[in-house]
Amino acid sequence: MRCRAMRLVSLLRTELITTLLLIFSSTGCVGKPTPFPGKQTSLISPDKQRELVNRDADNDSGVVRLGGNHSLFLREAKTGMETRIHTYNRHIEASWSPDGRFVAVTDFAASDESVCFIYRVADGKLVRLTDALKEVLSGTDKLKNHHVYFRAETWQNGPILKVKVSGFGDQDPKGFETWCLYDVARDQATLLRSK
Repeated sequence: MRCRAMRLVSLLRTELITTLLLIFSSTGCVGKPTPFPGKQTSLISPDKQRELVNRDADNDSGVVRLGGNHSLFLREAKTGMETRIHTYNRHIEASWSPDGRFVAVTDFAASDESVCFIYRVADGKLVRLTDALKEVLSGTDKLKNHHVYFRAETWQNGPILKVKVSGFGDQDPKGFETWCLYDVARDQATLLRSK
């Protein structure tokens, strides 16, 4: 009887862990930013009130309709209303802030650059974050390289986003990597001394 009870407890524990992992991974709360296009076509907000939906153009008329090869839309759960938040041609990564008020988007726009944006859900505005990050990097030689990549990595406490800046070129032929924090509420970027 005791062996059977222990197996049942073990089975329930395994099922609970699996269920929790599925819940958290489907809401985007765990792990890395979600790549689009990719296996997933949407990403639900932490409060389940909204969903990011990726659409890909199948042909030339689709490119015209979307304004590019791909578009990311914000869908309201209650109404089903959709708003286009970003159009892109190659690929992106997106992640919700823990409170669901912001979306970080990294657009891998070209082979020599990637840029970051923040979508402010309440305002319905997409803000180019890369400009603020370039300001804090202006005191360094990093921007003199001809390959510079900005990548939204993780959300920290509150609406603070950790961004990786990397690249290579004449200034750093072996490459460089540095990190910044961007406070969305204050629209303020800071350079980190270490990773």
